[in-house]
Amino acid sequence: MKRSIVFVAVCALVCALTGCNNPHRSPKAIDKAYIESVYSGRFDDTKKFVTPESYPMVDFFVKAFPPSAFEGRNEVECGKIEVEMTSDSTAVCKGKVRLCTGREVNETHKVVKRDGKWYVYLWQERNQ
Repeated sequence: MKRSIVFVAVCALVCALTGCNNPHRSPKAIDKAYIESVYSGRFDDTKKFVTPESYPMVDFFVKAFPPSAFEGRNEVECGKIEVEMTSDSTAVCKGKVRLCTGREVNETHKVVKRDGKWYVYLWQERNQ
């Protein structure tokens, strides 16, 4: 009986700790995870952080930026990310990214909540 209680307590602790690493828990966390994966060239990870309709854009990144473009340049530092909630299930995240070269880039992303999880929504503006 005592072992069962210890086992349940350990399982609960593990679940609680791994839940903290879930980038889908907030707009800021998903945006940071997305930025780090894109600027590090980890496009397989990137698809985990975007909506399914954003996959073609990630596929474009894969073709446009070969892995060799990221060799030795995978350190990315996200600055403060500001989140503007536009509804209960949408937000706009704005932040600065400092690349390993020292260059800073401004990033703005739309983030949406689906089935209780947050995802970056990549959209393309079309001139008509």
